[in-house]
Amino acid sequence: MRGTATQPRIVKAAESRNESLRQPGRPAQSLEQHQLVADAVRAGSPEDAARAMHTHVDNVGKVKLLDWRPEGE
Repeated sequence: MRGTATQPRIVKAAESRNESLRQPGRPAQSLEQHQLVADAVRAGSPEDAARAMHTHVDNVGKVKLLDWRPEGE
């Protein structure tokens, strides 16, 4: 299987995710945020699910380790 141009980004994202989850409190916070998204989906509330996911992505973006820029961007 041939590699793609996006593979380095995927590897870096996975590494950053693993590093961020090593920070104290992050696993519990991330799990709670994912549970809120899942609860909203199960409840049939796309607005609440979108809001919960947006909050989670916003919080993930604030993790210092994820403050990197892929080469060429």
